[in-house]
Amino acid sequence: MRLQEKVILITGGSGGLGSATAVRCAQEGAKAVYVTYFGSAPKAELTARAVTEAGSVGYALKVDLRSKAEIVRTADLIKERSGRIDGVACYAGYPMDKEIWLGDFLALTEEHLRKPVDADLLGSLFTAQAVLPFMLDQKAGSIVLVSSTPGLVGDIAGIPYALAKAAIANLAKCLAKVYGPSGIRVNAISPGSIATPANLAGLSGTDYEMLANETSLRRFGTPLEVANLAIHLLSDESSFRTGQIDVCDGGTVFR
Repeated sequence: MRLQEKVILITGGSGGLGSATAVRCAQEGAKAVYVTYFGSAPKAELTARAVTEAGSVGYALKVDLRSKAEIVRTADLIKERSGRIDGVACYAGYPMDKEIWLGDFLALTEEHLRKPVDADLLGSLFTAQAVLPFMLDQKAGSIVLVSSTPGLVGDIAGIPYALAKAAIANLAKCLAKVYGPSGIRVNAISPGSIATPANLAGLSGTDYEMLANETSLRRFGTPLEVANLAIHLLSDESSFRTGQIDVCDGGTVFR
């Protein structure tokens, strides 16, 4: 099994991508999987239960990742309870907000701009700061950040979101350079149109068809397809891979 006896932290574990990845971690032999949530305790608890049923030990922890102190306390708890932190996948982010996504650029307020930055970018940065001391002691670890295709190539909509995701991609490269000599790998996944409940909410049939047809495969991706990529990056299968942005978008963006 690819994650045999590893201890994994998944932020945003109540969402579609985080939940799918948490369960796959258990299926691949993880010793324990910790999922964080902020606004949906029942979904996170379901994920933790599914992790346990899949053969690992699942925990659901409420954490506001906009607070460095909270995620540091969480990392300390994981280390105390499980002895180590081997891998982290950072899915937590600000939910789809049409006012921000579809709003006119000139009308965007400071609050509009800060919400994705605080949740997506700073949440990922604080999580990395919380777990890296333990990985440095271990001289090993894998961090998987989550960017997006708009974060790589831009978009006409969702500019605050795209900016935060672009910064996350660069954060992965920076951390890979800094911590590679210590045996720690940092990569990012850049998903495109993935059929999660959050992404599908409010989409008309026309919108869905348009987004599906933007891909070379003419369909939405599934959370499992992103999760499988995350498992590869968390595992020793990718032991010589770091500082990379892995696009998972069905052939929408070619880089």
